[in-house]
Amino acid sequence: MAGLPGWRAMFVIEALPALLLAPLLRRLLPDNPQRASWLTPEERAELSARLTEDTPAPTGRSSGAGWDLVLFAVVYGGLYFALYALQFFLPQLVASLAHGTATLTAATLAALPYGVAALAMLAWSHRSIDRSGAQAGHITLPTTAAGSAALGAALSPMSPIVTLSWLTIAVAGILAAMPAFWSRCTAALAGPRVAVAIATVNAVASLASFAGPYATGHLKDATGTYHLALLTVAAVLAAAAACSLLLRHAGRTVCANDSEIMLHPSPATPFV
Repeated sequence: MAGLPGWRAMFVIEALPALLLAPLLRRLLPDNPQRASWLTPEERAELSARLTEDTPAPTGRSSGAGWDLVLFAVVYGGLYFALYALQFFLPQLVASLAHGTATLTAATLAALPYGVAALAMLAWSHRSIDRSGAQAGHITLPTTAAGSAALGAALSPMSPIVTLSWLTIAVAGILAAMPAFWSRCTAALAGPRVAVAIATVNAVASLASFAGPYATGHLKDATGTYHLALLTVAAVLAAAAACSLLLRHAGRTVCANDSEIMLHPSPATPFV
């Protein structure tokens, strides 16, 4: 690694453990309890029984499951697009609004939204998620609030207090939606391919986490302000909220009498 810049060497060092362990995991990590040599026969039987209970019976609705996966990927990608767009540029945005603000002060102010977001995540998770899982409305509401706040930040007078308040609501809404999202996603996509589904959703989110800051920086350079960038964030969150409404049917299965029931009903939560 001689001659490599420090940041490039860091990526190489981080990649080496994964590259070295991948072949070992392929050989040593079992794909079901029956192959786990460290478990007792009783533990294998119990885990297998629990996995069987959690796996929905085949319904012949593979196309529906594929559509659900697309929706989940779009929603989570929208959340990540907005989160990383705000996360990367929040200190610069605060500094540009409060002229003469020291870098450390701007960074401290930019951290405030995440303190509020941590409380919002705990409060909303307690409200929305029970043992049966969240409903689609528990994703839609905070995502809509985040999009509305981003729109407010774009259209309101560019004062530090007002803009930081709007952005605090936006970040809190995005992060509050994520626990509900994963509760809903893992319940609706339960089955033998759930690991692949989760990996797909995360892959789309990773691409969106690159696109968000890139688009924000490009729009800032092109216009000289953050107005259009914030409008873009608001539009992406609005699209994610709209798609999350369609998730109210995700995870439904067909009974013998052709009626639809939820695989994981959640009577304690009133949202659709």
